[in-house]
Amino acid sequence: MPSPIEITAEMVAEAESLSAEGSWPAEIAEYWGISDRTLRYWRARGRDEGEGMHYELDRAIVRGEMRCRRGHVAVVTRAAREGNVSASQWFLERRFGWAARSKVEHVVGEAEVNDTDIIAELQSVMRNAEESNSE
Repeated sequence: MPSPIEITAEMVAEAESLSAEGSWPAEIAEYWGISDRTLRYWRARGRDEGEGMHYELDRAIVRGEMRCRRGHVAVVTRAAREGNVSASQWFLERRFGWAARSKVEHVVGEAEVNDTDIIAELQSVMRNAEESNSE
């Protein structure tokens, strides 16, 4: 049986860095050669104890996740401010639980149509095709 791994300050710093780059905790565990279960145990122990290296490790992963999240939100926010409607919608959906209820408008040639019109037209085409096949 391998000897137990002692959590070091270097591991704590590495965990924060890897987490900030987008690594999942399971990937950090794999990188260190330990099981995901072991890392989850260490983190839970740290939260329970509220101090010590297990606690520092858990906090480092959380800080890294927050840095990663902030970086990605900044990209989406910048895109939204530059007029990217999809980025704005994505942000509103994720941040505020907003869901677009309006019709989506499409330009087909010179005509503007909405998604409801497109769906109705597709359903009509499918019905006509089924009727033609049954004859």
